[in-house]
Amino acid sequence: MYKIKAIITTNDQTIKENVIGSFINGIISYQEDSKTDVYLDINKNELIRENEQMLMKYIFDENRRSKGLINIKDINKELEVDIETLKLNKKDNYYYIEYKIEEDKFIYELTYTEE
Repeated sequence: MYKIKAIITTNDQTIKENVIGSFINGIISYQEDSKTDVYLDINKNELIRENEQMLMKYIFDENRRSKGLINIKDINKELEVDIETLKLNKKDNYYYIEYKIEEDKFIYELTYTEE
């Protein structure tokens, strides 16, 4: 088990999570207080977030554009979004990603330590 501290910063809010999760084969997984399951594959730079309403899959590629998918479950609709990865930093037990989707900027920061 791992102690996970995740911070998501958007244009208008900051969400902080301090939870327990796992780290297996390069994939960090945890559940946020909002009942959203989060999977971060630090080898593929892929972030998956899933809850009852939606499933998001983002792949990050520093200084490049990539495609992300958002599946809205209630209406069974899948949207494709353009992701611009501005900064990507991985070292030791720290992961930092700064990215834009349209005009919205996001920062996702995660630290994990073994309990």
